[in-house]
Amino acid sequence: MNNEIQQSFFNDYQARFSSETIRSYKISIKQFFLHCEKNYDEVKAMEIRAWLASMEEKGLKAKSINLKLTALKSFYRYCMEENLLKKNPTLTVHSPKINDSLPY
Repeated sequence: MNNEIQQSFFNDYQARFSSETIRSYKISIKQFFLHCEKNYDEVKAMEIRAWLASMEEKGLKAKSINLKLTALKSFYRYCMEENLLKKNPTLTVHSPKINDSLPY
């Protein structure tokens, strides 16, 4: 079921995103559902936060984690637009703070 919804999402958003964005969003969303092992309509904010924490533990930078979270938020925004869900699980999940780094 997840794959069908994901495919619809990418088909509908193909014109809005660059091919590189599509590629990175596909990877991010796939990684999330491999980590979570639930149907998209059963996911809770707690599971999304656990995924973010697991990436942080693996040493991913906040910027990379934010990109993955943005992909997931876009996917769930789409699910809401299509009336596939009653509640968006990403609404209460906040992005990790990115440390401002000065340019060289």
